[in-house]
Amino acid sequence: MAQDQETYRFPLPNLGKAEIQIFPEQRGSLSLISSADAQEWGESEIQLIEGCSYEYSLDDYILDDAFGVVKKSSINPCQGRIQPKNYVGTISIRVLSQANHQVCGELKLEVRSIKLSYRDHYRQMLSDIADSCNELIMQANSPLVQNIEPLFSGDAKTLYQRFAFLKSVIDAEEFTQAVQKIISAPVTNWKNEETQKDSRSVRRFSRSQVRQLCSVGNSIMVPEAHPLHYVLERVPSKLNCMTKSSTVDTPENRFIKHALNTFLSICTEVSMKAKPHTRLRNEATQLAQAMEKYLNNPIFREIAQPRIIPLNSPILQRKEGYREVFRVWLMYDLASRITWDGGEDVYSGGKKNVAVLYEYWVYFRLLDMITQVFKVKSEDIQHLLSSSQDGLNLSLKQGKCVAVKGLYETPTRTLNVEFSYNRTFSGNQDYPKAGSWTNSFRPDYTLSVWPYGISQNIAEIEETIVHIHFDAKYRVKDVFDILGVDSNDGLALATAAKDQDLLKMHAYRDAIRRTAGAYVIYPGDTILNKRGFHEVIPGLGAFTLNPGFRDLDEEAIRSFMKDVAGHLLNRATQREKIALKTYEVYKDVKSKSVYAPMPVLTGVNRGMIPDEIYVLVVWYKDFYHKRWVEQSGYFNVRTGLKRGSLAITPQLAGTKYLLLHSTNELKSGNIYRLKDEGPKIWSKDDLIQRRYPHAPSADFYLVFSLAEKKVSQDFQNQSWDISKLGDYTGFRGSAFPFAVSMTDLMKVRVPQEGIPNHER
Repeated sequence: MAQDQETYRFPLPNLGKAEIQIFPEQRGSLSLISSADAQEWGESEIQLIEGCSYEYSLDDYILDDAFGVVKKSSINPCQGRIQPKNYVGTISIRVLSQANHQVCGELKLEVRSIKLSYRDHYRQMLSDIADSCNELIMQANSPLVQNIEPLFSGDAKTLYQRFAFLKSVIDAEEFTQAVQKIISAPVTNWKNEETQKDSRSVRRFSRSQVRQLCSVGNSIMVPEAHPLHYVLERVPSKLNCMTKSSTVDTPENRFIKHALNTFLSICTEVSMKAKPHTRLRNEATQLAQAMEKYLNNPIFREIAQPRIIPLNSPILQRKEGYREVFRVWLMYDLASRITWDGGEDVYSGGKKNVAVLYEYWVYFRLLDMITQVFKVKSEDIQHLLSSSQDGLNLSLKQGKCVAVKGLYETPTRTLNVEFSYNRTFSGNQDYPKAGSWTNSFRPDYTLSVWPYGISQNIAEIEETIVHIHFDAKYRVKDVFDILGVDSNDGLALATAAKDQDLLKMHAYRDAIRRTAGAYVIYPGDTILNKRGFHEVIPGLGAFTLNPGFRDLDEEAIRSFMKDVAGHLLNRATQREKIALKTYEVYKDVKSKSVYAPMPVLTGVNRGMIPDEIYVLVVWYKDFYHKRWVEQSGYFNVRTGLKRGSLAITPQLAGTKYLLLHSTNELKSGNIYRLKDEGPKIWSKDDLIQRRYPHAPSADFYLVFSLAEKKVSQDFQNQSWDISKLGDYTGFRGSAFPFAVSMTDLMKVRVPQEGIPNHER
């Protein structure tokens, strides 16, 4: 029960009992549990909450601050403040004498997670990670895996890592219920037993009993009135008979007893090797007692030791209770082979860092979903499991990049898929290199997808790769703590303490090149998926993933990944168009400049990008030709094979303006806006019908329609020196039409008073 103040007495060797007073600065953040509960959970009786602060007073003794959680008072060293910060687990603090600073004892404090269900989460996540590791071992086909002996040996660190995996499996509620089901309703079998019965009570004689009638040992006289008297004068008084009885001594029950004895031996061995008064010894002893309690049940007294293990028994494989114990027994052998570097971050030194464990657990859950959705068979399984002197090492550790690669093969497209843990995107990388253009970032998980047939580096350069980042946040209570909400909804924005998480997700999205989404994974109940535009990516949001309800939560994440997979297979997405435009725009190191009056880029003129707008430069023959153009609203260009005919190019199809000039007029301002409908093909008869002033010399023409039958005012009466354009040939070729970009046209603009000409 939480108190505003707790006084706790704890023993010191040879000094009786010392007394400490602890004052929580946050109400309800301090509690005491019973010694029985403390033993059951392997915890200390004094329960603190992570992130809270506590004042303490300890007469005549000093708390050692080696862990950095104790801040002694500058006035009185026997007083101070305990600040566990984000540490979760058992803290062992040495108690020193005030006089000579000699070690007098030890104070154990249990720091609990702010998540009330963290104990169940911790156990569940360790069990799931053990399952995932076992699957990895089963998938690995190297001789290395087959030759390793499953031994619970090694130093204390290795021993606890292996035991932690095993404990998560056999200390689970599922295992306890399975054993109870076996004990309450064990599988039985019929067995034949030989017993002696009074020969007078036998109703039906077997062949063996008929032969026994002829024996003379221990016989009795047959009465004279009995029909057999004339055949047999004497018969045995007792006959050996076979009877059937029910027994629990079956091969399956023998296996269950063997499995429990195996687990008991392991827990006993770990308990003996662990140091006294450590979490490892307490947990191993408690688990050993549980195994002994199971084995003391009367049904196991009549069950013998197994001679063989019936691995193919339908009962072990299918019957409820038996199948769970059988599965655990198969798992323990594999779990005993694995050491885990990342385990140091989770449970070394008495820690129960559930937040870090959640980060590792989410990795395996995302990996499982990605391999399902993208149909990836891992080709880099060795990156997760590697050999070491202690056996197999799970190479999953904070700060160490681990990548799993594969192919997503469909009938329409094949894509490379890479799922990375703790991949670093280096900062200050020049475009188009991969990475961040500001600081370095290291998301927890990154899903990268790019087309098959090119390297990842080429995909980065050509803007064809997509990165989607995920971050695990176990301590988040609500999604709005990270992503905030609109103040117009009447709710407050994200608190300052959580703003950094929000900024980090935006930083992933905006600073890391080719990032299409950044999402939080947290154990909550609210999903938020914000789309940047109209498609599933780019986006920003959060998904829930609770250890106790993972199947339900995974369905939402899996559905999102399926949408992403379908999106990446679609070659006509808006994101694909943006990526292409980005590549085309930024592939040139030097950009062009246009400093001149032009139409405002809005409304109908929104697409008037100078590099993408083309002007058709054409020659008119004489005054009559120009007048016909302005009166009819058309201009014709010859087609065919003759010299001077116009080739139909993408630039020609994208022309928006027509610039007229004559042989003697090479500086012209006669620019006309064209209709968006594009050119049409006319015959020479069509030209004659529209009173073309000259005799057509070709059979067919490309005819452009003017939007207005007058010079456009879009460029404020500017003029251009056509002779300086690169495609102008001069002499007889001056009459040949050609298309030029608006950017290049502006470079030959004739200077006007009051308008600066920066291109000069």
